[in-house]
Amino acid sequence: MSELRKDPVMGRWVIISERRSQRPDQFADAFPTVCPLKQPDCPFCAGNEERVPPPIAEILSPEGWSCRALPAASPILRQESRFEEHRLGMFHIAAGVGAHEIIVEGGRHGRSLADLPLQQVADVVLLWERRLTELGKDDRFKHLMLFKNHGPTAGEGTYRHPHSQIIALPVTPARVKDKLDGAKEYFSQTGRCVFCAILERESREKERILWENDHCVVLTPYASRFPFELWIVPKTHRADFPGTPEPVLRGLAEALKRTLARLSRLLHDPPYNFILHSAPLRRPREGFPDYWDTLDRDYHWHLELIPRLTRVAGFEWGTGFYINPVSPEGATRALQETADG
Repeated sequence: MSELRKDPVMGRWVIISERRSQRPDQFADAFPTVCPLKQPDCPFCAGNEERVPPPIAEILSPEGWSCRALPAASPILRQESRFEEHRLGMFHIAAGVGAHEIIVEGGRHGRSLADLPLQQVADVVLLWERRLTELGKDDRFKHLMLFKNHGPTAGEGTYRHPHSQIIALPVTPARVKDKLDGAKEYFSQTGRCVFCAILERESREKERILWENDHCVVLTPYASRFPFELWIVPKTHRADFPGTPEPVLRGLAEALKRTLARLSRLLHDPPYNFILHSAPLRRPREGFPDYWDTLDRDYHWHLELIPRLTRVAGFEWGTGFYINPVSPEGATRALQETADG
């Protein structure tokens, strides 16, 4: 029998449709992500460094470089000018100001984060933090988004070389505002961070916790929109990913590697997206001196991981309801039974 569940952060409802439930192995290979082990013209591979501009930043290894940040070849937004919004009657327009960087996750083609040594995954996470910290110093930007597209159906680009991306935006996206508003509303009602409250509740019940270390918890959210949707949440409250202490970053790297390895084994390397949710940059807002007053207390950075196993169709687009054919509790059990090493 189906049931409705309400997301405690966003306030949206999802449908957990048991009658449509599928065994995990029925999802395997539904959306294959076969990646060639070699792509001779790939500009991200070690040995092809002359094909790309000099790195913005990199972390070195005994073999050369472990990971590096590059300017995007076809940037979505550019850093050359300032953000100036203009009105055209009821419409608004502005120059496409921002930044777009590619984080190359190693020099070998065809090796995902799940396959890399833990130290190299940690290097990638450390580089994320360094680049987000540096981009946050530019007062033109209001929000920084780090994300990864793995597999063609998840939006991976021409070169199937493992990489993540950072886009700096001059505005705060509406979907981000919805999550911020949800967290702020919960705080105003309870005096608590909603993410800390979720961690406390899930730690008592255990049925949706997949794995944890000293610094991070991996869980399937109570109102999961998609099969095998996962969150990685730091145990210590912090609104901003930039400035996160190195031990927590290394804890995130371990949690991410283990989680991706389980997903890969259970679902045969499925396509996925992940998004790092961090608080927006605190720029003063004219006329709203208290706009960010509670943000440090009400928001909590986290990583959201979404395997692309189902398609969003007309009902979802028309209603905002998502239909999830796998309960989060069932997804947790299946992943717990899967080795991560």
